[in-house]
Amino acid sequence: MQTPGPSRVPPGASTVPYRCRIAADPPPLLSSLPGPTRVTLVVVVPLLFGAVCGFLVSETSAGWWIANAIAALGGVAGGYEHETAHSGGIRGAIAGIAFGTGIVVADAVTAAPPVVDTPLMILFPLIAALGGLALGSVGGRLRAEHESRGLSPSNLPPDAGP
Repeated sequence: MQTPGPSRVPPGASTVPYRCRIAADPPPLLSSLPGPTRVTLVVVVPLLFGAVCGFLVSETSAGWWIANAIAALGGVAGGYEHETAHSGGIRGAIAGIAFGTGIVVADAVTAAPPVVDTPLMILFPLIAALGGLALGSVGGRLRAEHESRGLSPSNLPPDAGP
């Protein structure tokens, strides 16, 4: 049995805490991507996923809630592609309008009644815009904290790798 004492680090081993060694480079900033890619990520993808949710609202309650949880994660991830909470929130609001519009349009073309209580369906674009604003802001804030702490692998010492 060894007695507690000063820890010894073998030569060549990293002294960087484990949480820093597993850090990954963040995704590219949305502003660095080509225009068509930006439109696809901010408008088309949320619109199509909103349409999926709009069809699910008349099919299954569990599917509706699971898809909306995935959409919320997507809202935070989308905000993470921005340098600040402000710009992440703006992107989230725009994506939220597209997402909410997709829900309303898909629900309108579905003949079946909703299985989830959805009062004022016509207000979903506004509700989703507010939710997207909040979620995108969270993502932008997380990105700003990530950048300010220098947690990207490119900022770590050479021996900090796995």
